[in-house]
Amino acid sequence: MLMKANGTAVHLQPDFKHQSMSAAELVVTGIKQQLIDRRLRAGDRLPPETELCEVFGVGRSSLREAIRTLRAQGLLELQPGVGTFVSDGRGKAFRDTLFYNLCLADPELDEVEELRKILEVDVMELIIRNYKRNAPERVLLHENFNELTALASTDYDSETLLANDMDFHKIMADACKNHVIRSIYRSLIDYLQRSMADSYAAQSIERVLESHRSLLSTIDDRAIDRVEESVSFSLAPWRPQA
Repeated sequence: MLMKANGTAVHLQPDFKHQSMSAAELVVTGIKQQLIDRRLRAGDRLPPETELCEVFGVGRSSLREAIRTLRAQGLLELQPGVGTFVSDGRGKAFRDTLFYNLCLADPELDEVEELRKILEVDVMELIIRNYKRNAPERVLLHENFNELTALASTDYDSETLLANDMDFHKIMADACKNHVIRSIYRSLIDYLQRSMADSYAAQSIERVLESHRSLLSTIDDRAIDRVEESVSFSLAPWRPQA
């Protein structure tokens, strides 16, 4: 039984047992079902190991294996000295799971571009709609752009240019003020940064400047009607050169 902050109890007794499941798989499946059924929610703390072992009818080693699996999947988080909690979906483990799923899927470039355009349009629209809430992030976007402008007059390398570009889009993710979209978009940007580093070497800093200037102008003007156009324009520097 899990005692929540408001004093209510949540029973973790599994609803089923499958003969082909290992003990650890039984625990993983059971806890996931509690999440799906909303019996466990973000921020809830799991009961002690002894109680979980009794509830699921498993040994301590199997329970610990299951907890490690759920942590690796970004569903649980360990707070040393406090306990194990249900993740709120904002942590690094959650983003890493999305990132590695993209790596395993090994999508075609066109598929990645389609996903990025869909996400970036949503991110831009949310930035504009949440304009009054994201002033600090908008300041950071302009600071990043100023750094990029200064970089153009130096003997920069493609790795530095790519890092600046990625930082710009990660700040955009923070500015959208939707933690689910933020996590998905940042995972996609991380994937692009790793997978397209070689092709990006041929990009022109002037083209990246134009792209970011267009995005910033759309944000500053709160011009939702220009979002799709500016996003489409920003995709060009990511495409491999022929």
